[in-house]
Amino acid sequence: MRAGRRSWACWSTRRPGTGGRSRGWGGRFRPRSCSGCGLRDGPKPLHVRAWTCGQCGAVHDRDINAARNILDEGRRIASG
Repeated sequence: MRAGRRSWACWSTRRPGTGGRSRGWGGRFRPRSCSGCGLRDGPKPLHVRAWTCGQCGAVHDRDINAARNILDEGRRIASG
């Protein structure tokens, strides 16, 4: 399973037509951060499905928060 994930990760970071350059997600992408205020709250065990931000008090579902962070990062990259 690890080999499959690794090859997917390598494939998913390449853009067609860019000579194999990376998409630039690098260390800036933090799925564990609050999508409201950006606080990096650190890793959580997989059984934690909902959590409350310690800074702004927003209640997050783990998957929805990650999707919002990915969308925001994609928009940031697309805007240049």
